[in-house]
Amino acid sequence: MSVEPALDRMAMLAALGHTYGLTLDRLTFIPDGTTPAYRVEGQSGRYFLKVLIDTSYGGPLLDRLRAELPLLRSLVKRDILPNVPHPVSTLGGDDLTQIGGHWVVLYRWIEAETLSASWEASLPELGALLGRLHAATPLILEDISRLPMPPETFDLPFERQFLLDWKRLHEETHPAVQAFRDLLTPLEPLVFSVLNHAQALQEHARGHAGTQVVCHTDAHGGNVMRDQTGALWIIDWETARLAPPEHDLWMVHARLPEVLAAYREATQRPFRPDLGLMSFYMVRRVLEDLAVDLNAVLNAQFTDERRWESHRLLDGWIIPSLRRVEAEIAHLTRVLSPTGP
Repeated sequence: MSVEPALDRMAMLAALGHTYGLTLDRLTFIPDGTTPAYRVEGQSGRYFLKVLIDTSYGGPLLDRLRAELPLLRSLVKRDILPNVPHPVSTLGGDDLTQIGGHWVVLYRWIEAETLSASWEASLPELGALLGRLHAATPLILEDISRLPMPPETFDLPFERQFLLDWKRLHEETHPAVQAFRDLLTPLEPLVFSVLNHAQALQEHARGHAGTQVVCHTDAHGGNVMRDQTGALWIIDWETARLAPPEHDLWMVHARLPEVLAAYREATQRPFRPDLGLMSFYMVRRVLEDLAVDLNAVLNAQFTDERRWESHRLLDGWIIPSLRRVEAEIAHLTRVLSPTGP
């Protein structure tokens, strides 16, 4: 969840109107997501605005957005996945522009809702969309010079900072940090058991990765929407990269047999996920989420609201995921047995 930046809304509306040639009169902050965002409305219609703040997170995000926007245009132009965010160009033809000292990007508004409770029921449909994306990799790479994230190397890039932050967790005195520590200390054996498992799976992944394809890498229920016609939209492509198909498929493992049937039909080729790769992505993600939240709660530059939001995410989402990850790997093992799909 993001915190609204200190900006002059009326000045922003006026600047957007001048820059994009639009008539706009309402700006509504949207707290969901990690990047400050707004719904922008007026006689010209409704739009979605991302505002990049000059922080340690905002800088790398700007670089990823520079690669994401050409990718979105390729997906639409090639009719690979037309239901993705559509960036709006400025009067000067730019996708990104600076307003009030902030980089901003404007998209057409998508009249749709995130999947939320209907996530699991929608997985076979999503599997087909991921298949279309992966199969179109050669076409996409003809259009773009790079993807938002570098190709997969099976690293654990958060590991060093996580170990430093784990030590700091037992030294800091901020109330949010103390509450974080109270939740995590009893789980220390589990946390480091999962980390050890990730390190072992990392070696397997490096030796068993096949062809890399364009992956979204984060197509969870919050990044997949359904519109009033019933069509699915995939949003937030800022972590797209070249990776094995398993980087996308692990996330839809709850209905893997049906997902794979839809995926194979979309790709028009046989495919059987590698269990070790699927497991690697599963454990890496839960550890990465934990590392990001731990670093956030220790970051004195963040507001108390942001630090307590990290505590809420830890308690409501990350710890449950951590507790069940080994059971989910056991389920994957059964599903991907020689007699499985």
